[in-house]
Amino acid sequence: MVGVVFGFLIGVQHLPPFVPAPIAGNMLALAGAVCIAVGGGILRPRVPEAPAEQEAEAYWTLPGTRMAALLLWAVIEGGILFGWVGMLVSHVMPPAFVAILGIAFLWKYRPASLQT
Repeated sequence: MVGVVFGFLIGVQHLPPFVPAPIAGNMLALAGAVCIAVGGGILRPRVPEAPAEQEAEAYWTLPGTRMAALLLWAVIEGGILFGWVGMLVSHVMPPAFVAILGIAFLWKYRPASLQT
C-alpha cells in the first residue's frame, strides 16, 4: 500500500523523484531482511499449532494465538515496507527482492496455513 502511495505521489502529482542513494537502499534491504528473518525464524515457532480436532474459530479465539500471529504478520510486513521504500529511495533491485521475499513469507504464513 505504501508503494502505491509513493508511486501515485511521484507519477501523478509530478513530484521530483528521490535522489538515488544506493547505500540507503541496501541498508533498508538489510533491515527488511532482518525483519523477515526474525518473523520466520523466531516469531513463527511461537504461534501455537492447532490440534487436529479443534475448529478454526476456536483456534483463533485463543488470545495467545491471535497475538502471536499478529506480531508475526506485522514484523514481516515491516520488512516488506523497508524493501519497497528502499527500492523507491535508491532505485536498486535488492530492496525489491527483499519485499517480494516478504510477500512470499506472508503467503506461507497465511491464516489457513497457521491453523493446520
